[in-house]
Amino acid sequence: MSGCKLTKSFEITDCNSLQPGGVTGVVYLINFDDLLKGTIVHEGGIASNVVQSIALPEGTKMVRYGLSMTSTVPTPELVRNEGGRNGYKHSVVFYMPNLTQDVRTEMNKLLNFSKCAAIVMLNSKEIADLYGLNCGLVLTGFEENNTDAAVSGGVKVTLSTPESGLEALPGHFVKAVQKGDETVRAATVAMLDGLSTLEKY
Repeated sequence: MSGCKLTKSFEITDCNSLQPGGVTGVVYLINFDDLLKGTIVHEGGIASNVVQSIALPEGTKMVRYGLSMTSTVPTPELVRNEGGRNGYKHSVVFYMPNLTQDVRTEMNKLLNFSKCAAIVMLNSKEIADLYGLNCGLVLTGFEENNTDAAVSGGVKVTLSTPESGLEALPGHFVKAVQKGDETVRAATVAMLDGLSTLEKY
């Protein structure tokens, strides 16, 4: 389904839209099939929960959603199965204002064709969090509410672990190798932005 991949990044352009207090975040979405074909290097080996670098196949990019305050809510949930494997269900909620037909089309790709993984970079943290590394995430919520201040006339999007999937960890950290005197955050953001498409809504 190469023609049904996520293809565009998103930035808020309406400076007059309501910005409730809270934590500002950036969400990077990676088409899951691209992630599977790419190369992930873990700090200290494959068993580590720290991802040091990500290389995607040539010609592929992830999308970057620069979002409003209180916009990003990752919530891993422990699942215990009697006589079966325990693990985690990942869920990432974010709010997209300025709902357009392009946004609807992009979200429809997730609904009908695609899985993705999500990297969340909160302004309050030095490193990023990666969700859906092993099973991917699917679109499980698309709530449009023009009267909800948190959505600012846009949409609340929920991405979750597929019903049949179970992640081994509550999430992975993404922490890029620093160069010179740059901070961990600067190195991580530079790596993630370098993997992201510049084409925006």
